[in-house]
Amino acid sequence: MNKANRHQTTPNLGGSQFLVNVRYQQNHSWQGSIQRLDTGETINFRSALELMTLMEAAVKQQGDRHLPETDLRNWKTQKKEVKTGKKHHEQLG
Repeated sequence: MNKANRHQTTPNLGGSQFLVNVRYQQNHSWQGSIQRLDTGETINFRSALELMTLMEAAVKQQGDRHLPETDLRNWKTQKKEVKTGKKHHEQLG
């Protein structure tokens, strides 16, 4: 099946769909390109972190238009207190 036929037969399941092409693995990370299947836009990424950031931005952008209840967690919205384990060390000592 060629690429043109594959894109025509891909079911629209909702959410965001991507075509990721990893070309290289250097410096313990991936380099390649990512294509958004909803818009056809393709962009190169230089690391796995950049790939995830691009995917997150696309999902959030699409979520703003279609699924407003789908919020991704981030560090700014976390209000949970981080436990340091200080009491645990005092109890052991």
